[in-house]
Amino acid sequence: MLCVTFLGSSKLIFANRYNICTLDTKVNQSSPNLVVTGLEDVAALDFMHDEQMVYWTDITQEKIRAARLNGSLNTADILSSGLVSPDGLACDWVTRKLYWVDSETNRIEVCGLNGTIRKVLVWQELDQPRALALDPRNG
Repeated sequence: MLCVTFLGSSKLIFANRYNICTLDTKVNQSSPNLVVTGLEDVAALDFMHDEQMVYWTDITQEKIRAARLNGSLNTADILSSGLVSPDGLACDWVTRKLYWVDSETNRIEVCGLNGTIRKVLVWQELDQPRALALDPRNG
């Protein structure tokens, strides 16, 4: 779950496995807005404010995907090979990279926002990593 500002208001962005939704934090909303639907098994998501992009991992599809939340809502595969159980995901807005963990391959990996320049960072002495957090300001 994330709280971000986009399209001129503060929004809470969250996933319920099958959909990515938003709630306006300034308005008393009784139900969330569905912004990306028909997903299979979203495990984690993060948001890049400058691009108005949400990125997520889908365990069943074994993919990392993205969608622009500026109204177009077109989804795109960022990575669709070499993933088994992509769980945690974090966006680094300073270096403009995606980091994720795969709990089946026991790896922490990184790539560019478009899926290029992929690299395994950690692959030893990990046992089913599930999540990660970044501190881009302090490196």
